[in-house]
Amino acid sequence: MKRFAFFRTISQVLCALAGLSVYAVAQPQDSGTTEPMPGLESFIDGLVNAQLKNSHIAGGTIAIVKDGQVLMAKGYGYADVKNKVPVSGETTMFRPGSTSKLFTYTAVMQLVEQGKIDLNADANTYLTQFQIPATFEKPVKVVDLLTHTAGFEEKFINMIVFDEKELVPTADFIANTLPERVRPVGQNSSYSNHAVAIAGLIVANVSGMSFDEYVEKNIFQPLGMNSTTFREPLPANLIDNMSNGYTYDPDSETYHQEKFEMVHMLAPAGSSSSTAADMAKFMLAHLNNGSYNGVSILQADTAKKMHSSLYSKNFGGHAMAYGFYQTSYKGLDMIGHGGDLLYFHSDMYLLPEQNFGIFMSFNTADTGETRNIVITSLLDEYFTKQVDVPKSPDNFASKVQNYVGEYQFMRHSSSDFTKSAGLMGGTLSVSAGEDNTILIKPLGGRFAQVNDHLFVSTDFNSPDFSKVTFNLDKNGVADEIYLLPFMHATKLGFFESPSTHQIFLAICAIAFISILVSAFRQRKKHADISKSQLMLPRLLSVVSGLNLFFLVFYAIAFAINYQSLFASSAAAWVMVPIALTLLLVSLLVSIPLVYVTYTAWARGEWNTKRRVAYTLVTVLVVIFLFLMNYYNLIGYKY
Repeated sequence: MKRFAFFRTISQVLCALAGLSVYAVAQPQDSGTTEPMPGLESFIDGLVNAQLKNSHIAGGTIAIVKDGQVLMAKGYGYADVKNKVPVSGETTMFRPGSTSKLFTYTAVMQLVEQGKIDLNADANTYLTQFQIPATFEKPVKVVDLLTHTAGFEEKFINMIVFDEKELVPTADFIANTLPERVRPVGQNSSYSNHAVAIAGLIVANVSGMSFDEYVEKNIFQPLGMNSTTFREPLPANLIDNMSNGYTYDPDSETYHQEKFEMVHMLAPAGSSSSTAADMAKFMLAHLNNGSYNGVSILQADTAKKMHSSLYSKNFGGHAMAYGFYQTSYKGLDMIGHGGDLLYFHSDMYLLPEQNFGIFMSFNTADTGETRNIVITSLLDEYFTKQVDVPKSPDNFASKVQNYVGEYQFMRHSSSDFTKSAGLMGGTLSVSAGEDNTILIKPLGGRFAQVNDHLFVSTDFNSPDFSKVTFNLDKNGVADEIYLLPFMHATKLGFFESPSTHQIFLAICAIAFISILVSAFRQRKKHADISKSQLMLPRLLSVVSGLNLFFLVFYAIAFAINYQSLFASSAAAWVMVPIALTLLLVSLLVSIPLVYVTYTAWARGEWNTKRRVAYTLVTVLVVIFLFLMNYYNLIGYKY
């Protein structure tokens, strides 16, 4: 639920709505005191209104706190476009997405300080509904769930649903969809919603109450967060305060109201709904060492510990804290967490040394660079000074090829058909840039070398990606890249690369089309040829047609709406088993095809040129099926 390249989609909402700023809730300042951030509200108004207009966003909400005060909790644009209901910073609820995880991490640490959870204990100690398999020698510890180092593959089928009838209890859902352990604990960090949901389940098991009840009783109620809940569907008293989620159609310049997305089957990982005013209280509690308005939700030492480094590769990059992750911008150290559902996109950043925090959330599917623009503009205005643009050493040009290549995120499925998403994106491309820098696409921006492992941004366009680090093999060549502390990727060889696979599939498609065209053109010339000899081109035609139909049908299933594959009730999901069935039929037909290709040579059928052409296509069919199996598309793996 964190922003992830191949989970983002479609567009945004009416330009005409953009200039509207609505309800503001700010704690008044005592007369005679200096404003902590002079002109803040007018600055944010201009900044956010411009972003709503430029990025076609229906509405947003912003909370900013500093020095123990709420400087603003304000809404912009519309919560309901059709009925022109404005966003209120006090009462309009948005979906923080994975920013919700900070509540889960806080709950875990509450029980740690009470001695009820040991972070270094085997997570299975606290799990009664299922057990994490002992795939590797070392077990998954509770702390591994906080740092995303448990070694799980990615699983996202049915993670988001739109019909409450599809919801099942969290424990049952996790037990039935438990990701495979694909690497030892602590080896790398790969973002996992299931891992955090397991941490939330541990909270429920240890406390003896449901996770929803626990966070309400121990976090929301003490802080006075009366408009915040993890429950889905929403409680009746909060439904009217919920902002709609939208997509924007640039062709018609209209918006589409989307259904309420439910992630309660992995609730601790991202099902909360909240207001800017409530999120301000949570930020103040963390900035004030666990206390807000005279109430403590954490001991001071625990709160400080939560904000400290816990896991990193020790190459000078950002580290995972206790659930929070570290970022930085022009020398400012920050912690926080982002969050993305399909139609809501959020970020929370805390600057403990400046006693400052900001929460922002927007209610439209594609918000572009809005969040980065808001945070960097705000920090430039009030906190940062002019900094020197970093430069690589003069001899870096001779070393740049050590880093160039295609890298695949470790966060991907290994066991189900969604592994094929890697064919359509989700890799990083590192190339040489101007002025002795490297370019990392699709991140954008340039990075200068500080040392063999560490590179820093020269464009300062994102706190999250201000630093990247590389692991080098014994020859000094990069084999892994680390972006956010939970976003690791490994370099791909030529035959592992999705780019290579795409080229191969294009060659296959051309060959399959050629076979069909040839069969059509030669149909009259083949009238006098024996049926046994015609078996080869006919089988090739059948297999080519099936494979082409599969490629087109499966691509359409993704293109209709990639996100709809999250929910089994969605239309695109129905297309997937049909496409997989076509591929199974192709596999069955390919078995006699290989035999008939062999007999064509044994019997001397067709001329040599034709036999070679047919054999080449047969070989492509076999390799094609092996590649499809590599992407878990042979059979019904979901």
